[in-house]
Amino acid sequence: MMKKLGTTTRWIAAVAILSANMTGTAAAIMPAGTVAKGHVLHTGTYGNGDVFVILDTQVNEPGCPDIRVDIPSTHPMAKSWLAVASTALAARSLITVRTTGCFTLAPSEGYPAHTAPTIDQSGSGWFHLSIQ
Repeated sequence: MMKKLGTTTRWIAAVAILSANMTGTAAAIMPAGTVAKGHVLHTGTYGNGDVFVILDTQVNEPGCPDIRVDIPSTHPMAKSWLAVASTALAARSLITVRTTGCFTLAPSEGYPAHTAPTIDQSGSGWFHLSIQ
């Protein structure tokens, strides 16, 4: 006897079938991005509100590989991700970050301009605590 499927179940099944027919996995659906996992060594903000997070591992974002991730103050998640990074630093927990481009800090007070991985506002990037 076959069980009748609800609308939600049929919709999920249709998406799964379409996804299975695409080449690759979620990467085929999502724009390019770089995933890195590591411990936070330093985190904070600049006077203009831009957030920096320095990891113990390199983020290999094309065009700007670095151990540092910079998030512009205009990003709606900047304060939340600073809180996550601060928590990870205090707890010595791993974080996972998916960067989606490069961000250039302007030269300031004798420091040259610096370009580092960042997370844009497309929804394709993330920054979260990790268990392992």
